[in-house]
Amino acid sequence: MKKNILILCAFFAFCFAKAQENKESSFGFTKGDVFVTGSFSNSVNGSENAKVIFKPSIGFFVSDNVSIIANYLIAKNGNNRSDGYGLGGAYNFNPEKQFSSHIGISGTTVTSTMEEMISGTLKSTNYKTSKISLGFGVKYFVSNHFAFVADVAFLNYSSDSIDGGTDVNSTTIGLNMSNIDLGLAYKF
Repeated sequence: MKKNILILCAFFAFCFAKAQENKESSFGFTKGDVFVTGSFSNSVNGSENAKVIFKPSIGFFVSDNVSIIANYLIAKNGNNRSDGYGLGGAYNFNPEKQFSSHIGISGTTVTSTMEEMISGTLKSTNYKTSKISLGFGVKYFVSNHFAFVADVAFLNYSSDSIDGGTDVNSTTIGLNMSNIDLGLAYKF
């Protein structure tokens, strides 16, 4: 009898320890989770104009598979700076797992000021870009709260205007390096 009680106690101790382990290693997202991300990307136009983009954002899971996200964008290209904001949504595949993927759509508005020296005079030109992107991304949790994030925008539609002038519309399809964002996410 004493041996059976010890085995039963050991079994319950093992189950309790395993339950705690499973509880503590809760990777992924579920409905109601809030997260923040910070991502970087690099855009190269021609041989000498490189633009570094930093995009902090905050997101919320409205259901187990659907998330919404709001972001702010800061881009630096030499002395020129761009600021923007955006909103988007994503459908997440296996969001409760350590490794998950998503497909999403986002809209972004960016304002830029470019300063050029022309004949000894500093001239400023203002640009405004509105962009809609369709993309794919992955998340990999390295702990309960931190995940690596990679996103690629494979279909983009943008509308650019210079100093309130005529809009120039363009559509791009592709998987080049200027459409890839790499970052880190923190789940609260």
